[in-house]
Amino acid sequence: MFIKYQKVRNSVLGFFAVIGAGIAAIFGFQSNEGSRRPIDTPAVTTGSNWSETRSTSRNDGFRTSKRPPKETTEQPRVTQSLTQQTNSATTSATDSSSNPPTTSPKKAFSPSKQYVLAMTIANADSRGSEVAKDILGSNNPWKLNLYDDNRDGRWERAKLDKNRDGIDDEKWNFKNGTWEKAGGKTVWSNNQWVSRKSLTAKQIAGSKLDRYREAFRIASAYVDSSGKGKDVLGSGHPWKLNLYDDDRNGQWDRAKLDTNRDGNDDEKWNFKKGRWEKDGGRTIWSNNNWIAQSASPAAAPVSKQARYQAAMSIAQGRATASGKGKDVLGGSSPWKLNLYDDNRDGKWDRGKLDTNRDDVDDEKWNFKKGRWEKDGGRMVWQNNRWQSNKSVESALKTSSDPNQARYRSAMAIATGRADRSGKGKDVLGGASPWKLNLYDDNRDGKWDRGKLDRNRDNVDDEKWNFKNGRWEKDGGQKIWNGTNWVETK
Repeated sequence: MFIKYQKVRNSVLGFFAVIGAGIAAIFGFQSNEGSRRPIDTPAVTTGSNWSETRSTSRNDGFRTSKRPPKETTEQPRVTQSLTQQTNSATTSATDSSSNPPTTSPKKAFSPSKQYVLAMTIANADSRGSEVAKDILGSNNPWKLNLYDDNRDGRWERAKLDKNRDGIDDEKWNFKNGTWEKAGGKTVWSNNQWVSRKSLTAKQIAGSKLDRYREAFRIASAYVDSSGKGKDVLGSGHPWKLNLYDDDRNGQWDRAKLDTNRDGNDDEKWNFKKGRWEKDGGRTIWSNNNWIAQSASPAAAPVSKQARYQAAMSIAQGRATASGKGKDVLGGSSPWKLNLYDDNRDGKWDRGKLDTNRDDVDDEKWNFKKGRWEKDGGRMVWQNNRWQSNKSVESALKTSSDPNQARYRSAMAIATGRADRSGKGKDVLGGASPWKLNLYDDNRDGKWDRGKLDRNRDNVDDEKWNFKNGRWEKDGGQKIWNGTNWVETK
């Protein structure tokens, strides 16, 4: 009985084995056929490259390649997505290293130019603002914040973030009349950061001379209505300078300088004969420097050029309320200069100069086209001296920017004292091809806005704004650095 059972069982198993072998052979043959590829059929790849093969294998708009077997291409969605991201990242890395972009973004300022731009602003008047955030503009790669801690009109501190990561890369402080960083080991000198130890005696003397020039820039400006200017360099400055307008004629007459803030006057200056002097007249300020004056005025007379510069410092200043300035150089000067504000806009328009006080006008000056001229326009005051108009115009024609002189004339007014009305209409004068209007919105005596019409078609071609101690235009993309418009990035 058992033997019979085994025979039946073996027969059944053998039957199923034969059927199974046949099925395996059939499916194995189909699988081999499926792996075959005709010679003219493109190779099929898997993963992310599959879509690339599909998109590139076209013939008259029809795909010529076959989709690979489903079991060899389909992956779980998450796995396939990660595979595609990895392949994409690898491809991008390879492309970026072996095939760099053919175009590059606009090149930013070099660090040296960036520093000069930043320092131009840091050395400007804070205008009473306690903090100036991101004053280089948001489109600049650097972020610079300035701080006027004692509210004296000068910036005292700065924080610089060079890559806008929220971390201050440099901190600056204004001490002893100069900017420093790295705990005072590095100072700003001659438009660059230098080691304090590397400064020579000559450079240190130059720093003192720069302080004098800064002082006289203020001493040559229009005086305060009170007739007294207290600590005009700012409380953060190592020097304390007081100015006085004794005869209340709108010009400073005396100065007291305390060079170490110990309460004692180290120098006393007086404005006489159209010049500043000290040491009882033995030393005079001429050509932006103190020079020794001989005991005999005849042996070492004041140069004609120095007298012109003293006269022009007044002529370029604010006019008196009366519209007339009589003998503005003072009765002790050998020259007698009268100035006139004909249209009563707060700016002098004409001048009459008597060089020997014989009551005969030797020169007549007129302010036209944003500049002073004489001899019927043949001579113009340019670069702190009288020059031939032909030479100036020739230089303008050959210049890469012929309007540069006009901008400088305009900025000389825009950086000056504002009109009491708060509005300056056509401040360059009707004879100028440009029409510039200025506005003192907060009535603080300084211009805040400007509108420039460069061809007098009554359409504003440029709009200027005074922000964060600087003049800017084009939405802050350009700022005035004292001599030119420069981009902030």
